[in-house]
Amino acid sequence: MAQTHKAGEFVEIYQAESQIAAQKIVDVLLGPEGIEVMLHDRLNVVAPAPAGQAGGFFIAVPADQRERAVTILEEAKDNGYLDDEDGELISTPPR
Repeated sequence: MAQTHKAGEFVEIYQAESQIAAQKIVDVLLGPEGIEVMLHDRLNVVAPAPAGQAGGFFIAVPADQRERAVTILEEAKDNGYLDDEDGELISTPPR
């Protein structure tokens, strides 16, 4: 079942390698921009990753804010605030 927000469904946009990297994205990059964020911890055995997906910390935002959030994360990668060891952008929205 998809999570919903007053503006609609949430979509995952980033897979963080650590909780520290995920919190940095939530607290420093997206939250201050007014983007609502859900953090899915798929390292937790109670809520494992679906078959075929890697574990880790997944950042989800309302679908209508996806483009803006991705732009913010791309800029953070370009300026060195995020690097490849922090995680990776999920290139296409899940269907």
